[in-house]
Amino acid sequence: MHCPIFVNNGKKSLATTTVKRNGLVGLKDGSKNDGTVRMKRQIGLIGGIAMIIGTMIGSGIFISPTGVFQRVDGSVGVSLVVWIACGLLSTLTAVTYIELGTVVPRSGGEHAYFMAAFAPLHQFWGEIPAFLFAFMTVTLLKPSALAILSLSFGEYTILPILNGLGTCENWKKNSKDYEFGHKLLAIVCALFVATINIYSAKLSARVQIVFTVAKLIACALVIGIGLYNLSIGEFGSLPNSFDMSENTSYSSVALAFYSGLWSYDGWNNLNYLTEELIDPNRNLPLAIFIGIPLVTILYTFMNISYFTVLSKVELMTKEPVGISCYV
Repeated sequence: MHCPIFVNNGKKSLATTTVKRNGLVGLKDGSKNDGTVRMKRQIGLIGGIAMIIGTMIGSGIFISPTGVFQRVDGSVGVSLVVWIACGLLSTLTAVTYIELGTVVPRSGGEHAYFMAAFAPLHQFWGEIPAFLFAFMTVTLLKPSALAILSLSFGEYTILPILNGLGTCENWKKNSKDYEFGHKLLAIVCALFVATINIYSAKLSARVQIVFTVAKLIACALVIGIGLYNLSIGEFGSLPNSFDMSENTSYSSVALAFYSGLWSYDGWNNLNYLTEELIDPNRNLPLAIFIGIPLVTILYTFMNISYFTVLSKVELMTKEPVGISCYV
């Protein structure tokens, strides 16, 4: 593996040393006074859990339930099974990332793992897989994901404001003004997130915690509505949960996983910050085993809440079901 070499008082020192564990090549930090350049470890367990929960919970849980429900042909029970199975699948996949994150304790996620696996095989071609992954991530995957999330933020922010002012319909009729308004908010959101992450990892972790708490409060409000409806005997779409159409196929149920898994995206983001995580051998597994199951439980109860408020027809036709619960 190629390790950067730095000069310290006229002496060369390796930035990291290679170690082998379970047949894989990993990296081990050197001593503190050897001139090594490394990231400062400043993200603890709470910050790691907040990172996982904060990046997983997003616009998906307010949009994806419609897609899942449509693909299971309106079966409430099968829909809930799909959501729980998506959480289980994300957890099992994250277990492999725990192994990778502790064997190769470097920031960068998949890029670091590609380097550890293939770079030693050839001086030039061995680094190509890592380069291709980094290129696609920087130029396509992450920017497009940020754009989608920012546009969702802009739309969900501007709609309540326009409804409060009583001008929502007028703005929507003038589509150019509406498009400009919510896209402008999306740009502000993207620039704000980028600025915070560039300025300080510690500050970004604190901001992540704040917004994670805000997301959990929003989820709690939705779940609270569902629990209240259940307490007064309003079961909505829950009775006969496993009634399915004769046209339902295994392929359509499989497609429902695409919508569900999109809402769970972000479970691997903590592996991109391994070098900044305090005691990663302890905190990385704990953060994953606490964060992902907590999100799974929240998603399951939120879907139950949707079923107590909305009819099956509304669930299959209204895209942002989260907003529909409050309207």
